[in-house]
Parts: sequence; C-alpha cells; structure tokens
Amino acid sequence: MLPVIAVNAQMPGLLLVNGSSAGDIGPQEWVTLPIAAQGRCYLHYLPAQNDTQSCSVRFDVQEGVLALPREWDVPLTMIQWPSGVHEITFYPRSQPAQAQLPLAPEILSRLDMDSLSAALVRYGTLWMVIEQDEQTVLSQALPGAAQAGTLKQVGGNIAALGQTDEGQWGAVFRPAQEGWEQAAYEAGDTVQLEGDGTLRAQSALGDIAGHSRVVICRATGYAREQSIVYAQGRARDLTDPRDIAQAFLQACALGEYREATAYLSTALQRQVSGSALREFVGEVYTCGPARYSPPVGQEEVAMAIFRKSDEHVLQALPLAFAFVDEGGRPRIDDIRPL
Repeated sequence: MLPVIAVNAQMPGLLLVNGSSAGDIGPQEWVTLPIAAQGRCYLHYLPAQNDTQSCSVRFDVQEGVLALPREWDVPLTMIQWPSGVHEITFYPRSQPAQAQLPLAPEILSRLDMDSLSAALVRYGTLWMVIEQDEQTVLSQALPGAAQAGTLKQVGGNIAALGQTDEGQWGAVFRPAQEGWEQAAYEAGDTVQLEGDGTLRAQSALGDIAGHSRVVICRATGYAREQSIVYAQGRARDLTDPRDIAQAFLQACALGEYREATAYLSTALQRQVSGSALREFVGEVYTCGPARYSPPVGQEEVAMAIFRKSDEHVLQALPLAFAFVDEGGRPRIDDIRPL
C-alpha cells in the first residue's frame, strides 16, 4: 500500500508537491494524496501573506515511511499514523524584520538606593541595568516577551515585575561575587512577588480538566519548584465520554497517573495500578482525535496519543475506549489499541 500525505497549514497558502501545484491548504483545508513508497518527496508551502516566509522541505521515503533530514530546521510538525498516513502541518514564519534601534535608550523604570541604582531600559529589547558607585555591575537583556515593568527592593535584592503579550513576567536580581546576577525569571498568566521575595508564576495548561502549572522560586536560594494544580481548586465536572477519554490521556501526559485512574471504572481500578498504567500508556507528548484509524464500535470513543520521536515528528498510537455507567456517570472500562 502506498503511503499517504495529508497536509494543512496554520495560515492559508498554496502547496506544491514535487514542483507541481497540489492545491490550497489552510487551518481547515487539506491536501491528501498518495506518494511513492521509495525515493524523495519535495513539499513547497507558499503562504498567502507577503510578510510570511515560504518553506521548502525534502522528505526521504523508505518502505513507505517519510523521514525528515535532521539538519533541516523547518516550521512544521509531522504525525506518523500506523495506517500509513503522514499528517503534516506547516506553521507561518514571519520574514525577518530589519533591526531599527532607537537613537537613544529609553529608561522605562528606575530605582535609586544609596550608592546603587537599577533601571529597566528599552533599547530594541528590554534590558535590566544595575549601577553601583557609578559603575555598571549588571547589563542583561530580558527575554523578548518581557515588556515594561516596575522595580522594587526586596531585602538586599531587586525585583522586577511587568507585562507580556499573553500575561506577566517577574525577575529577581541579587548580589554576586562579582557584580550582580539574575537569580530567577518566570513568565505566566500571573506572576506574583511575595513579601519575602519569593516569585510565584501560574499558567493555565488549556487541558479539559482545568490544570495549571505553578512555578515557585523561593527566596532561600531561588531553586525552581514546579507543581500541577487545578486552576479552580478541583477538576471540571465531565460527563461526555469523549471528554473523559481526553482528560484521562492528558492526565497521563502530565504524569498525573493517580488522577488518571480516577476516570477508570471500579473494576478496572482494581486491576490497574498507577505504575501499570504508566507502563501501558508509555510516554505521552500530547493527545487528540484518532483521525486516521480503523472505525470503532458505536459505544466506543477513539482517541490517539502522540509520542515525540524527533524534533518535528510525532508517532501516533490510536486507542479505543469503552465505557460503563457508574452512578450516572461514564467511566472507562476498557482501553485497546487500534
């Protein structure tokens, strides 16, 4: 059987396959066609926007399996399905803008303390600058997402808090053996600075159960601690079998196997421990609908787990979930590979 490519893109554009136009692709537009089981396959993506780069990629095809040369850095992902379908998604990459630095740095926030002064400075990107006795002891560019913020003295350290395009950022700077250093930097939906200088960041993970990732950098050493919590204090109430199957796989992807077992039927929980579940599911990068898999029974739900095998390549494992009613709620009673 010949391998099949199914190609779409996050931005509308034109797809060329081996130099010939294959049709329009976009978020909801796909080009699906068979290719030779041996040889090479060239794809060329032409986005419809002028400020977006085109992308060319060559796949080596051996025995019906597409492989991407490791040295190629291309804005795409490929999901390999057991059925022989290779699902390829292109992502837009903006044309590199010509750097235009301002004529002079712009001081956005300043903090003066005896012989020490600190400033957030905009010069192309955002910089943290600390001077002591009129000598620069720290000059460090902050990550590109960081925008203007405020400065605050916390004990003998200096903290900065500000906004990003999608949330907030925070950083703490402390004296070092030579000059000053960045002790912590975090970005998230919310970032809080506690009274003792501890930095706490929280970001919603966007999963169906409503998890958030919390990162705490405690003032005693600023070691990074990470945990997974429910954004609303508890899991969302799920009653749809497809939602329950998705929540189960997302919990496994987070390594929350004890939570995942809560979606199983009482009988299955007696048979499967958290460690056995970890061994059965394996490493999960993400999960989603089983688009290219055999049909399942009328009372079953098909989902797929995706394992990362390379920087741009995911391996799909389709699964069928069967359910039983317990107390008016569906619970997973069987899981089988498709």
